[in-house]
Amino acid sequence: MLPSYLFRIGPEAHVVWRSAVIVGLAGLGACSGPEYQDPVALKPGLYEISATGNGTLFLKNGLLEAQQCLSPTDAAIFRGDPLGTIAYPWERCHEQPNPPRGNALSGERICNPDDQGRPWAHIEFSGSHNEDSFQVKGHVSHPGDGGGMTDFRSGDFSFSGKRVADC
Repeated sequence: MLPSYLFRIGPEAHVVWRSAVIVGLAGLGACSGPEYQDPVALKPGLYEISATGNGTLFLKNGLLEAQQCLSPTDAAIFRGDPLGTIAYPWERCHEQPNPPRGNALSGERICNPDDQGRPWAHIEFSGSHNEDSFQVKGHVSHPGDGGGMTDFRSGDFSFSGKRVADC
């Protein structure tokens, strides 16, 4: 049963209803991000992909824009390894994905080129996808001799893709 004050005629009733609607809409907005969506699988197919940013993360063809065919295997592993699926491979690197939440994804790529296990590159990324598109943003950093960062490929990056056809 609804409280009797909701049935009063006058400005008080409008304030109560308006407040209830605003609170309800704010609650819906808080739960509308990709992490709250029902998970969907990225479809295999031909994707138009572009990469941007100061932290250069080249696509597999060595360029910043490409059409790339994602096989069923590529599409299936994308959530756990988006960088390995799309970006040019870096030797001695491993992905540490966070567990996917809904259609959101995040994680790290850590590269260890020497015997002491010192990382030469560290990448943090986050993004989202739906059935036929994706976007990933992140940051590439390189440790320097004094613990600072070098300019070589350090900085922010993003890449996005849209499925355009079968392949």
